[in-house]
This record gives sequence, structure tokens and C-alpha cells, in this order.
Amino acid sequence: MVDRIITLLMPNRDPTETLADVFLTILKVETNQMKFPKVKISEFPIFASKGHLLDYIEVKSTLSDILSAIEKKQWDIVRNLGSLAAQRLPLFLEMETQGLQDSTLPRHIRCFLPGYMWLKVLSKSIDAFKKTKETMPQAIEFLQTLINQDCHMKNRKGLWFGELIKIEMHHMKNLDASVALLSNAVSYESLTEVDRLDLSDRAEMLDKRKTAISKSTKATVRHILDNILNKARPTSQTSSITIEGMLCGNTLQRKSTWCIRNGVDQQMYGSVESFALYHYKSKGYSKGVHCEGAFPITLFGTLFWDEIYNIDIPGACVSSYQNAPLDLYSSEFYENRKEQIDIKLKIVRNFNLETLSRHLKHEFDLYREYTSLCQGNLFDDSDSLQEITLCLGVEGIVGICERLIHNFQLWKAGFPDLIVWNACTKQYKIVEVKGPGDSLSTKQKLWLDYLNHLGLNTEVCYCESNTSKSGRKRKHEEITM
Repeated sequence: MVDRIITLLMPNRDPTETLADVFLTILKVETNQMKFPKVKISEFPIFASKGHLLDYIEVKSTLSDILSAIEKKQWDIVRNLGSLAAQRLPLFLEMETQGLQDSTLPRHIRCFLPGYMWLKVLSKSIDAFKKTKETMPQAIEFLQTLINQDCHMKNRKGLWFGELIKIEMHHMKNLDASVALLSNAVSYESLTEVDRLDLSDRAEMLDKRKTAISKSTKATVRHILDNILNKARPTSQTSSITIEGMLCGNTLQRKSTWCIRNGVDQQMYGSVESFALYHYKSKGYSKGVHCEGAFPITLFGTLFWDEIYNIDIPGACVSSYQNAPLDLYSSEFYENRKEQIDIKLKIVRNFNLETLSRHLKHEFDLYREYTSLCQGNLFDDSDSLQEITLCLGVEGIVGICERLIHNFQLWKAGFPDLIVWNACTKQYKIVEVKGPGDSLSTKQKLWLDYLNHLGLNTEVCYCESNTSKSGRKRKHEEITM
């Protein structure tokens, strides 16, 4: 009963949140410790019936369980829940496919359909099935199920195709099947830029194969690269530097620890990003922030607050405890607000830099107290945002926001790690930091390329361990002796 009440109160509740988390949020709101944006709650019917509500609660609970099992690396539980999703899915998909034909139901409301949620559970389970040779056939079967259905999550098909191609290439050693899948994937209309670059990487790996691939198959791959994926690659060059420092602890851990300052009296230790920030400070960039996706999201949320929160879109706001409208994560966000967004873009582009910087400072101060897209603790004060705006320029600020306007779900991740700047000289850099053995992800490559085309100053900072370098040198000396 409590689950039903909470689901009706917060239909979009994060599946990783416990009931204790929910009650704590409610308490903080009631005692004015937490404020959500003031929005008009839509009366759009999310659940068609009591049965629909109960089916949704069941699958939402399963999603919570599988996410918890993944975090704890309980792979048997993950596989069991994935198999359950595969059993429950066909009936819901059949009903929802029929029900959505010629339907005007907004895409952002379809996430409350049980079939959509069971698909999500199944998708989350794939990695667990890939971990053993015995369960690999199920991973292939379930990926094919995800790809073949045409009801939900069409924007994920490129990712699923990529996973299936990797399995056929590296695990099944079936290059003909890999190329057949690649041919099907590139013909799909809704591929994102990320999908196309990922598929291009797969195609190039196949093209470089010297053995176990026929001439005709290789010719097919070459045709795909030359004629279909020929524009997938970034076209700009990003400068890079390499800095050396003392790496402490296990380099195989996800987060490494570096000695940032090794003076006579003190030693400071921190992340690879903190190490890079210290380096740039020594080069005259007096201020810096480790931001990643928080910066473009905060920038977008601050500049387009009215367009995000103050336009009534049916079904977009379903709870008073909501930090963003649901359609923000769908392909319909821009279309739903096109007129207002286009007007705002025209107004902002006509601002001079001083006006825009003051406007952003004022808006950030106004909205930073809310639990929203804007992360009020990203900067020590709004002066930092004003200074960054003066460095990046009007077109730089607007260009970053435009990328999120048109596909927030895709581009909310992948933005470089750091922004460093000098308020006096207006010099700045947007920096992606990489530790030993780390490489740029597809989204990071595309974000850097996009920022370069905006005319912004980007850099990749590679951090190397001077201890491992000296260790390799000593080992080499021992061998030569």
C-alpha cells in the first residue's frame, strides 16, 4: 500500500532510492531544507487503470533489485532478473505495440508503461550474461529481442547493435555475422552521432583484419566506411599536453591518487583532476573547477529556466518533487517548446558579452537554491560563472546550450573534466584529463570536436607517473647489465 501511495505521489522516483530516501526528501521539503522548482502539475492520466499501476510497481521494484545487484556484482541475481524480464516482456510488448498505433500519447509518458520498464530491466542484464561462456548465447538472444522490437527505446538500438557486433567479433569469432549486423545497423535511421562513430570504430577494426575474413565481406566493410560512415569521424584536431607526477596507490583502481605538492613541509594528495588543476594554476590559470557534465547542464538550466520549468506540457511534470520535466529526456523537448526557445536564442545572441555575463550571474543566484538541473554548489560563488562567461563569449555559451536543447539525454555526459581560467587576462582552457592507460570515450571525442568547431580553446591533458617511468628505466638498466 505504501508503494502504491509513493508511486502516485512520485511516479518518476529514482529506482535506486529507498523508502527512507523518499521520506527524508519529503521531510526536507516540509521543513524548507530543500526546494524544488515551482511547476504546474499535469493532470495527464499516467496510469490507465489499477492493473496498469500494479504492473508498473512490480517492474519498478524489479528494476530497483537489478540495479542493486549490479552495484553489488551479484551476477547470478542479475541474470535471474534478466530472464524474468525476457519472460514477462512479450505479452506487454504485444499489447503496447497495438495500443500505441496512431496514439497521441507523449513519448515522455511511455516510460510508465510496463513493457518499457521490462525492456529496461532486460537491457541492464546483458552485461551479466556476457560474463560467462555458458550464458553468452542468452546475451545474443536478448540483444536480438531488444533490437527486433519496435515499440520502445528506439534511440538505444545503435548501442545494442554495437554490443552484438562486439560479441560476434571477439567472442564468437564470426566476422561474417559481424558485418551483416553492421550493414543492418547503419541502415537504421535513428542512429545518433555517438552510434555512428562507435560503428565506424567497429568497421575499421574489421577492415584491418588480415585473416579469417573473405574479400567480399571486407569489400562490404570498405563500402560502409567510404559511403555511409564517411562523415562519422571528428574533423577537428584537439591539442594535448603530457604532465608527470607521483602516482600513489593502485593504478588499476577507478580513481587514482596523486601527490599534488611535494614540498619540504607538506604533501597534498588528490585525484588526477586535482593534479591537473594544480598544474594549470602554476601556468597562470588562477581559477579552475572540476565540472564535467555539471557545467553545461547548469549553464543550460540557468539560461533557459523559464523555457524548461514555466511552460505547461501535458504529462511533463507529474510530481512536486521533480527536478526536471520528463520530456527533457525525450526527442520531443525542443519541439514542445520550439517557439519560446527560438525567441530566447535570438534574444541571447543579441546580448553583448557584459550583458550576458551579468544576466547569468543574476539567474544563477536566483535559482541556485533549488534542487534542479542547476548545481548551485558547482561554483564557490556566481562571480566564477560570470568570469567564465566573459572568457567563453556569447557564441560559446549559446553553442554549449544548443547541444543540450536538441538532445539532452545524449549530451548530458561527455563534456571535458575541467575549466580553467584567468579573470584578468580572459585566458581559459576546457580540459579533458586522462590518467595512465585511460583513453577518450566516443562522447568525449565528439564533445571536444563540437567545442573546437565553436572556436573554444580545448586541450587533452595526459597525466603520467614519473615513478613508473623511473621503474621501467631501472628495469631496462638491469636487463642491459
